[in-house]
Amino acid sequence: MEVNNKNLVFDKENHVYTVDGKKLENITSIIDGFLSKEFFTEEARERGTAVHEAIKAIYLTGSYYVTAEYQGYIDAFFQFLEDTDFQMLLSETPLFHPMYKYAGTLDLFGWLQNVGTVVEIKTGLDHPVYQLQTAAQKDLINVSQDVIKCTARRVLQLNTDGTYKLHIHTGANDIHVFNACLTIKRWRRRNNIHD
Repeated sequence: MEVNNKNLVFDKENHVYTVDGKKLENITSIIDGFLSKEFFTEEARERGTAVHEAIKAIYLTGSYYVTAEYQGYIDAFFQFLEDTDFQMLLSETPLFHPMYKYAGTLDLFGWLQNVGTVVEIKTGLDHPVYQLQTAAQKDLINVSQDVIKCTARRVLQLNTDGTYKLHIHTGANDIHVFNACLTIKRWRRRNNIHD
């Protein structure tokens, strides 16, 4: 599936997105003020990265590698695929919004029960702010391509014991709240107000 992300450069190591040399806000930095630091531990980052990379490899090649400590999360992902017949169209795809000038990387986009669905993968606790994250991702996918309309949003919470929970996001105002957060973040930066 082709998306319009030309001119977008994603520096994965520093988590910086630029378009034509101009730095963009990213979804994570826009919402991270709502998450306590327990969501951003080094262990959580390493686990999330390992699981995301394995899922991307599954999408691209059909094979993957993770250490034994993370295998349960991948087992949970395979159980999700088996239970739902989810058909991946995109995995770990950086995108940007040309009007609102923010960027993010979709974990998954595809068909879930015959509906174009963005799926955010989490290997930790659920949090209400993820509703804003999936709303922004839905907006990104819809402005980046016009082949398949994204109409549904989910968080796939993978657990170490091989189980998963699929959280359904339906809040019609979530995108408005996200855009308000983006506006406040830019206002704070212009006025030199730091966290």
